[in-house]
Order: sequence, then C-alpha cells, then structure tokens
Amino acid sequence: PAGGEARDVPVPALWERLPGLRDVHTGTYRRSLDLPATLHGLRTVLRLDAVGDGCEVRLNGHVVGQHLGPALPVEFDLTPWVSAPSEGNRFEILVQDDTCFAIPRESSDWRNVKHWYPRGMGTGNRRGLFQSVSLRGRPPVGIADVRVQTSVREQKLTVVHELLNTRKETVRATLGADVLPVAGGQTVISLPPVAVELPGFVATTVTLTAPLAGLELWQPDHPTLYQLRSTLAAGARTLEQRDTRFGAREAWFEGRDLKLNGIRCNLRGESPSYGEKIDLMSTREGATEMLRKHQRANCNVLRFHSMPAPPQVLDLCDELGMLVIDESGIYASWGMLAPEHPAFMPRCREHLARWVRRDRNHPAVILWSAENEGLNVNALTPAQLAEFGRVIDSEDGTRPVIFDGDGTAYGVSPASVKHYVRTLDDLKERGGRSSGYARDLRHDIYWACAYEQDVPLGCGEFMFPYEPGLRDHEREVITQMGLQARGYRLANWFDIRPYNPSYSGFLRAEGVREGYQEAYDLLVKSFAPVAVFDRDYDALGPFPQPPALKAGEAAKRTLIVYNDEFSDEHVTLSWQVTQAGKRIAGDERELAIGLGEHVLVEIAFTPPAGELTLELTARKAGQERFRDERRFSAQ
Repeated sequence: PAGGEARDVPVPALWERLPGLRDVHTGTYRRSLDLPATLHGLRTVLRLDAVGDGCEVRLNGHVVGQHLGPALPVEFDLTPWVSAPSEGNRFEILVQDDTCFAIPRESSDWRNVKHWYPRGMGTGNRRGLFQSVSLRGRPPVGIADVRVQTSVREQKLTVVHELLNTRKETVRATLGADVLPVAGGQTVISLPPVAVELPGFVATTVTLTAPLAGLELWQPDHPTLYQLRSTLAAGARTLEQRDTRFGAREAWFEGRDLKLNGIRCNLRGESPSYGEKIDLMSTREGATEMLRKHQRANCNVLRFHSMPAPPQVLDLCDELGMLVIDESGIYASWGMLAPEHPAFMPRCREHLARWVRRDRNHPAVILWSAENEGLNVNALTPAQLAEFGRVIDSEDGTRPVIFDGDGTAYGVSPASVKHYVRTLDDLKERGGRSSGYARDLRHDIYWACAYEQDVPLGCGEFMFPYEPGLRDHEREVITQMGLQARGYRLANWFDIRPYNPSYSGFLRAEGVREGYQEAYDLLVKSFAPVAVFDRDYDALGPFPQPPALKAGEAAKRTLIVYNDEFSDEHVTLSWQVTQAGKRIAGDERELAIGLGEHVLVEIAFTPPAGELTLELTARKAGQERFRDERRFSAQ
C-alpha cells in the first residue's frame, strides 16, 4: 500500500475486505515471474478480468500500459519487454481506486463524488485485482475475435472472424470452421475453408456463412450449446485453432411482445447487483447456487444491475437456461456521473464496445440494457442514450437494446421499460417519468390494464422495500411484489421485475427470513409460468381476511390461466370447492392456450354456510404444474 508496509494478499480479492486495506486508495502488486518454454514463439499477454479502478502495468522496470475502468477485462501485450523462457522477471501492477479519479461534489453522505467514466453503482468499492488474472500465449498470426450470429428468421449462421497479423510480412492462409456438440461428437455444420490474405500489422475481418439447419435451438427449457471450432492455417501448418461456445437462437420485438425463436417470451425476475452479490457471483459454485435458487423462485430472467456480471456467471446462465438482461456500467441513479466532462462520452463508447464484444456470444443474453435511469433522474440526455444504442448495435445488432428505467428513450428502443410507475401518464410518457418511489404500496393491482400499449411495455424496478416511506411496511411490500406482478401480467407487460424478490431472503444459506415465508410463497406462485389466479381475490391485497359470500346464492369467480412456456399449448384446469374436506363443487377443463398467452375462465358455485376452500390446479401432459388455495366465508 502507498506509504505502508508490504504484505502478501490473495488474488483475486477486494481491498475493502482485506485486513488493513479498507482505507487504502493506491497500492502496487509485486511478484517475480518465470516464463515457461511453452510460450516461446508466442505473444505473451497478461489479462486482468477486472481491476478497480485504474492500473499501470510494469515489467522489469518498463511501463507496459495503463487502463481505467473497473468492470471489464483488459489485456497487455508483454512480448516487447520479455522473452520466453526466462526467469526472475519483476512484475508490478500499480492500482488506484475510484477516489483517485473522481470529481468531488458537495454531499452530506458518502456519495460525494462524480465519475467521468462508467463504473457502475457506488464509490470506494470493488477495489484492487478483484477478478481473475491470467498469463496467455497467443500466436503472432492468429484469431483475435470470433463473433457468432444465428438468425432463426433467416435460418442462417454467420461467423465473423477478426484475424490479426502482428508481423510485417503479408501472410496467405485459409480459414474454416466446424460446428460440434459441446459434449463432443460428429460435426453438425461445416463452413468450408476460404483463402485469406493477412497484411502485416493490421486486423482483417473474414465472414463465413452457412444454413442454420441441423442445430437445435437454445431456449430456457432446453439450453442446447454448441462449439464453433475455427481453424486458421498456412498450408499444412495450423496457425491457430479456437473454440467458441454459442447457442442457436434469436430474440426480437414484434407488436407488443418479445419473441424468442418466434415464441412469445414473458420475462419474470429481478435485478441483482454485483456490488451486493459479490460473494454469490465470484465463484462458479456460488453462482450456480444463486441461479438455482432464482429458478426455484420461478425467475426466468436476471438483469445484472449497473455492472456486467463476471464471465463465469454468464457461462452458467447459458448452461442452466437463465435469460439475461445484460447491463452496462453506465449508472445514473445516485447522480454520480459527470456527463459534462469532455472524456465522458468517449469513455462510454469504449466501455460499451468492449462490453458487447465480451458478452455477445452468450445465448442467454436476450437484451442489452444500455444504461440505468439516465433520463429518470435527469442526468443524461436522449441524444446520449441514442448514441449508446448506436454503439451497441454496431458491435452486435442481433438483440434489441433497452434503457432500463427510461422508457423507449423517446423512440430509440422499440420497447418501453419503466421504473416505479404509478399512473397511466407514467406509462404513456416515453422517457423516464415515474411517480411511484415510496408511493406504490397500492391494492389496485390491475390499474395498468386500462392502458393498451402500442409498444412492448415492462417495468424493471418496482416496490423497493428500503425506500423511505416503505421501510416500516417491508413484509407487506415484498408481498405486494407478487400481487402487483399478477396485475402487470394481466396487462400483458413483457418484462416484470420487482426490486428485489431476493430481499425476502431466499438467497441466504439459511433461507427465507423469519416471518417472510408467506410473502415468498406468493411471489413464487406469481412468477409461475403455468398458473391459475382468482382475479378478484388477488385484488384484496396482502394478508386478506377470507372474503364473505352469500350462502345459498351463486358465486361467480373469474380465473386467469397462464401458459408462459416454450412448448405444449394444452393446459388442464381443475378447480373444486371444499368444506371440512367435503367436495361442494368443481370442474375440470381442457384448455388450449397459446405459448406465452393467457385466458379468462368463468366458474360458479353455490356455497353453503361456513368456511370454504377453493382449490386451483393446473396440469400439463398429466403433470401438476401449479396448485393454490383461496379461503372464503359464506354467511
């Protein structure tokens, strides 16, 4: 540490979690490094998966390079300064946290700085070498990047290769690729080799295409993955062979719906923040547990809020079928951005391009969220958001771009994703208008059904239990997350994410917090892809007393039956009314419900006096998929 005594530290690790380093803002990592003979003839590259916030790399007393930005990988080519094999190389990384680069501002709390580069949520956190560090050997003429694009609508596979020749002489080579199952096996698709000419010291782009036929599509219910094996050769000599994992799928907006492979896809989930969930995201084991618990809670999408998730998290989402709204580190909500700084937009462009290039081959990534609440808090302009969308499209172009909390950004995005909306005027406005912060504890859960949107509509955050005005009603707020989600489902919103269901405690090792099991259970049922809800009962609010019916007089109920899955349009609805274990009335119906759609079913029964239970069940292919009970009192 600057001005302090040297000590051994683990890598990766966060300074704020290491003894004696909590208040350190500058420090230098040092170690001796031997380079093995296996690196001879290759370019020696140092890769930092994430470093907070700025660094300078030195090797044997020479400055190799600098970097600023805490969210994404950076690589340094060490080749000019070192040879392989060699021993005792002196290796240093000077690291500075965000306070060394921030702009002070007047504030009564810890949010007293502004940043002129994207760094996500907070300040004074995520410091040091907090993700993996690796040394890699790269061929002098090889494959710098592979971009796999799959179009379901065009039934086309497109592979864009970036080939790099770091030598002076032009190299003539051939480039081909094969698609293989991840688990191994026979080639599924072969992209025949093409002749390429690679001028010295520049990157050359080569595109290969083939029909998509023969590939099973990637979907949450069957997350099928493939390996693209690219081979660059000069005559009989292989220059480089690289494997790139991908899934065949396509997402787009159509009318008011999000489509995945042509099927209506309704998103239900939450927005975990890397800053809050570091322990769960830092290892493959922790991330697996986190994703499994979200899936058990019927979440099918996660938006990694205000900072891209580590690579191993996205790998697991690909494998487990968890959809991802991938969000950049451009976070405006706490007013900690300095968009007036002349370097702000260039830094944002660089950040967005590097982020998309890192993540674009992950099939789980279904949407890009370019930023968070820039218009909502009046920190950014519509023109800036439009530029963010342009940069993302230039680096990908196969997925829609949204602006979480900022509507359509006044027409930039085809979808309107709002935060904390409370009125129909909030929904109609295409920017960041919201009126619901600490004022959305309401029982009229179907209010949004009065607005027939002409663009896909969603809500990325609502019901934040720690907002002043709601903290004394936390259990009720978390219960309302589920109830309001039911109302927004009926209003045909494609994206529903309270902030955040995991505040019920279900991600903890010990499980749901004491006293919150009822709220959690309601949330899980509210997100169930196949579900049956009693429309009027849910409008009674959290923890209702059994509503009163008139004994001997026909009672009519409206049931909402959902089929938010990717196969099988046949749903069996069963309902029965019981009293003291005796069946009073009931029925079973075979329903045809389109994928991603819902239907309303009217039922009626004549209750006798006393306490009654309405049991609701949905089955598909003979298997029970949903069960719930509603209690009544007949007088």
